[in-house]
Amino acid sequence: MRNDNLNYDDLLEFNKKWVPITFDAMREVGGWYCWGIDEPLMDLYSNILRPMKKAQEITFRNLLTWDKGNTQGQMSEYARMYPIADEKCLFVMKGVQGFNTNLNNYFEGYEVIRKPLAEAAERVGLTSKKLKEITGVTMYAHWFTKSQWSLIPFEHHKKLAEYYGEEWMVDYDRIKQDYDETRAFFDATHANFNNVLHFSRTSGDERECRWTCNSQTTRASSAYAQVINSERRCCFGCFWRKWFNSYRLREARTDVLYQ
Repeated sequence: MRNDNLNYDDLLEFNKKWVPITFDAMREVGGWYCWGIDEPLMDLYSNILRPMKKAQEITFRNLLTWDKGNTQGQMSEYARMYPIADEKCLFVMKGVQGFNTNLNNYFEGYEVIRKPLAEAAERVGLTSKKLKEITGVTMYAHWFTKSQWSLIPFEHHKKLAEYYGEEWMVDYDRIKQDYDETRAFFDATHANFNNVLHFSRTSGDERECRWTCNSQTTRASSAYAQVINSERRCCFGCFWRKWFNSYRLREARTDVLYQ
């Protein structure tokens, strides 16, 4: 969009049409990232993403900050605002899968996993008291009902399978696979990082392109690649006045759909 750094209203109207299309291109629980500067991102969140969140179409995860270090205007007597030395990134997930696991916020995608366990428990007459006798823990409601549901750990499931034998009839490997597929994937172990990414500003000698790439070079790509590596399986990235430097992203370990 021409002059998108000035015509915020036009950019917002464009994004109202374009952003929903990006979510149509994603699978459930995929990660969606949008890099940019403050005002357009605030417009995008308030007018597009927040209504989607309210409609339970997405889950908000983070507002990331790329800290570039020093910037122009610091220690200047002419400054009338805080010099800007960062870019921001909105990170949301398609679908609803928050940290509140109460019954009124139950993720229906878990039903295909929970039901075989609940049916097995009913079939053998398993009770909370019997569960503690077999496994040593009182987790009946969490493992077999929708109230704060969580997947029963393998070691405890193994005790139930051994106790009830063929009558139990639950394929744990299959439900564990289904469980992993429904969960939002995130890898926080590939590097030591948090919601503030520290990559210094690109120097003049490092710039590989100016207008077509908006000076987006190896350091910018490193910041983007670190985020993408956190997803690894599936994510969508969109960039306000930014384009990926493709050679750097070959190092990212994921299938990426990007602008």
